[in-house]
Amino acid sequence: MQQSVLMSRWISKLGDGNPDAMELVFRRYFEKLISLASYRMKGINRAECSGEDVALSAINSFYNTLQRGNIQLNTEDDLWGCLFCIMIRKISAQRRREFAQRRGGGKVAKISGDTAFEEEGEAIFASIAGSEPSPELAGQLTETTDELLNLFDKDSTQYKIISMKLQGFSVAEIAEELNLLPRTIFWHLDTIRKNWDYWNGIEYLIENSLEGASFAHMATFLEKTPEILDEILEKILFLWKKEASEEKCQSLRLLWHNREAFQSLLNQQDSAALELESQRGKIFKRWLSLARSEWKNELLKIWTRKKTASP
Repeated sequence: MQQSVLMSRWISKLGDGNPDAMELVFRRYFEKLISLASYRMKGINRAECSGEDVALSAINSFYNTLQRGNIQLNTEDDLWGCLFCIMIRKISAQRRREFAQRRGGGKVAKISGDTAFEEEGEAIFASIAGSEPSPELAGQLTETTDELLNLFDKDSTQYKIISMKLQGFSVAEIAEELNLLPRTIFWHLDTIRKNWDYWNGIEYLIENSLEGASFAHMATFLEKTPEILDEILEKILFLWKKEASEEKCQSLRLLWHNREAFQSLLNQQDSAALELESQRGKIFKRWLSLARSEWKNELLKIWTRKKTASP
């Protein structure tokens, strides 16, 4: 979130209960909270609890917690993150109340083994996007959510599961809504985690390989062997030949394996090397797009391959 000079000046006054500072918070965030609440409250009875109700309740809880000295604010990101997290908790609580009522007046029957899968499912999803965003990450959540959703077809089961998890549904609730076993939801969550791990890793690999980072450094960071990374990049080059010449692909190999030789080509005004140098940003975006779509299955097979045990 872009820092507001105006809000920065008033944040220090919030803890003192300054009414003007609190009014400023209300005017700046109320509509935004309503908009977010409306998206995350899909399936909740709006007659009993509306987006406006949740937004007002979140702001009131924020004020009360602030007055008790339980919140420390330094930046506007801290402020927004606190409001966001309070709102998410309230939506999740309301959803669980309604779900419990539908399942029998507050008594939720558990399928055998359901609790364990619920905990594991929550852990898997937390590794993807976090069960609740920290103040530092709250401003980035929308962008991250879009990236995650874009990995799956909108009609797929995984897309529906992600959407429901982002709205605060539990594994048991998702299983009931989609008429699936909790274990099936767990399997889908594991698939989602693998796709998210792949996407983050490929994004890092593509960006850093185009910057000439060493294979050893990238392998350590990604917890992969240099051989696996080399195989992925060679596969990318093989697929990239549909859009680029062999000469340009060879320049990319030099960029990865022999940075000094690539720099020498630049100094010699080699046309392929110069073109690559000027188009690295464009290539990065194109490769990311293809890695998410046309190349995904082939690259994912290499990415998820287990390390072979040493003899």
